[in-house]
Amino acid sequence: MSALEHIRKRPALVISILGLALVLFIITAVSDNIFSFFGDRDTAVKVDGEKLKYDKWKRSASQISEQMRQSGRDDVDFSYADEMALQQIVDEELFNNELKALGITVTDEEMQGYLFGSGSIASMEAQRYGFPSAEDFYSYAYSNESGSETARALWDDMENRIRRQLMNAKFQLQLGAITANKLDAKAYYDENKNVTLNVAKVDYASLPNEGFDVTDAEIKDLYNKEKETYRLDNEVRLVDYILVTPTPSAQDASTASDEVVNAVSRLKTTPGTEAIAGNYAFETSVHTGSAASLPASLRNAIDRIAADTVVMLSFNGSAYNLAKLLGAKTGIEKADVDFYLTDNATLPVDSIIAAVNAGDVAQYGDSVQKVSQKELKLIDNALLAGYADSFINAPQGANVVTDNSFKSDILSALFGGQVDPTRMDMDAIGVCYKVNSVDEPQTIYEVASITRKLVPSEETISALRKELSDYSVKNANAKAFAENIGSSSFHIEKGRVYPDRFAVIGQNGQRIPQTVSLVRWAMEEAKKGDVSEVLDAGDSFIVIAVSDIYDGYVPATDPTVVEQLTARVRADKKGAKLVADYAGKGKNVDEYASAMGTQPLTVRANYAQNDGGILRGDSKFLAAVGAAEKGKLVGPVATGTAAVVFEIVDVDNAGGDFDFNQIAPQAARMFQFNVNQALRANKKIDYKALRFETRE
Repeated sequence: MSALEHIRKRPALVISILGLALVLFIITAVSDNIFSFFGDRDTAVKVDGEKLKYDKWKRSASQISEQMRQSGRDDVDFSYADEMALQQIVDEELFNNELKALGITVTDEEMQGYLFGSGSIASMEAQRYGFPSAEDFYSYAYSNESGSETARALWDDMENRIRRQLMNAKFQLQLGAITANKLDAKAYYDENKNVTLNVAKVDYASLPNEGFDVTDAEIKDLYNKEKETYRLDNEVRLVDYILVTPTPSAQDASTASDEVVNAVSRLKTTPGTEAIAGNYAFETSVHTGSAASLPASLRNAIDRIAADTVVMLSFNGSAYNLAKLLGAKTGIEKADVDFYLTDNATLPVDSIIAAVNAGDVAQYGDSVQKVSQKELKLIDNALLAGYADSFINAPQGANVVTDNSFKSDILSALFGGQVDPTRMDMDAIGVCYKVNSVDEPQTIYEVASITRKLVPSEETISALRKELSDYSVKNANAKAFAENIGSSSFHIEKGRVYPDRFAVIGQNGQRIPQTVSLVRWAMEEAKKGDVSEVLDAGDSFIVIAVSDIYDGYVPATDPTVVEQLTARVRADKKGAKLVADYAGKGKNVDEYASAMGTQPLTVRANYAQNDGGILRGDSKFLAAVGAAEKGKLVGPVATGTAAVVFEIVDVDNAGGDFDFNQIAPQAARMFQFNVNQALRANKKIDYKALRFETRE
């Protein structure tokens, strides 16, 4: 719903809204004017000259981070979320511009229908936030009640998302109008055939590389023919880096062993775990419960623990695991309990009790909520352990909870963070419970699980850092940094840094976390040949050297480009030789196979599906197959990987007889493309967010 629509529906807010809008307009105008004196200091990225601001980027990043958390990712990489957000706002800007150019809009009337009409899209989201309907959500969001500002932000975000989804749907409908004509459909049908071939081939890999030398001029010539494929949208800096992680020394291992032996001895002479309380190398967690409910490492050793009090459980090479028995008693661990809750002030609790005892709570419908806890923990339960006797000794039938603290703890135990009892009127909430059964009494253990990890000491960490720092200082330019690595205990990896990536990127594309400060240094401060200081990267140390700078195009001298083009030129030379060697050496596939010293093969291929069987993905082979006629010998021809002779012996159309209505939608897929990539084509995207990025 537009701002004008809000004003139409709430005239009492007109003055305040317009007043605020005027203030914001003035502030925005002034701030824009201020920033104009200093360039693009609040710009995260420029898209064809259009400035996308820092605030827009960070809002998007916050949403992505929250989505990561909600999906269960506890180790959210915030800098990666920021990277994704940067690309998202670029794609949104280009997409919005395309929508404007196409005249695609969503009217207020359409939004009204999707928000409040039958089958409202907003209703489901409103219910997720605890509102019965979209109308209730909207009314609360635009009220003056406590929390309405947060609700308003949620509503506006939802409304904007729905609007974008509708506009995207309209855009996709326009794309869907792209169809294949009869010529396109027939061409696709003719190419989409499964062919069976008899093949004889000699792989280029069977020939040694000696005698097939590739010159720099040949590489340069092929590079120039395909130069546009090496175009760069933004500057890229190549780096050599050393990444090391401290590991425990022999002295560290000896110290840990001595500490564990000493700890076992001292723990046996003290009542609790105070013997190790001052040593932060030891981590302690206390578990309370029956043997069956203890963690496996404690459960499997409980007899030893009970007998010896303090036990060394294991050493796995990286940590010592100990256990100490703190206490044991007979108790009841769990109960089967049904809870009945209502916030209906007109519904007497006595009536609920009668209905529970009669097994007829359903008569109250949604007014009474039943929550069953088949295994309610009465021990080691932070909220309800203090009420264990209330459940163990509960009279038969339903029991009313009158104590508001007890009510509050029950709600917290049942619903966790979904409710906040401190903001609820406990007097207005009815709670009763029925205990169906309790466990038999058994031994309840209280056991401390103690871990002493084998970790590098501060001395070991400092020594490694100094060694790496000394190497970088001694080899303070990229050439020496790489050439002298053999004289050290380190090894060098190849990586790259980009203006829109907030971590050093390794050779295999992996992100090296917590390296954004190095990326900023490499992109904004360093010159070619510079070597950085040693910096922390999580639990590791890293130092980088800027070995090269690519701007405009990846050069023909790039090692990866040289390797790829050398392989292709060499393959062409091997192919030409093999074709010349075997030309005319047979009249059929079997004779050619004999001349080649190999066996004929049966291959299934499909040109339209880019499936070449054993030569899958070899475009030259598939092109030759697509142009061949059944029963005619073809070759020898040079493909991408082998010299090949083949004959098509069988053809069957994958889709049966030609049917335009059936084939046209399949053929139309040939016109499909990545919308975001297409919209980015020939656009100048200037990333400036790196200077703002502080989240490692």
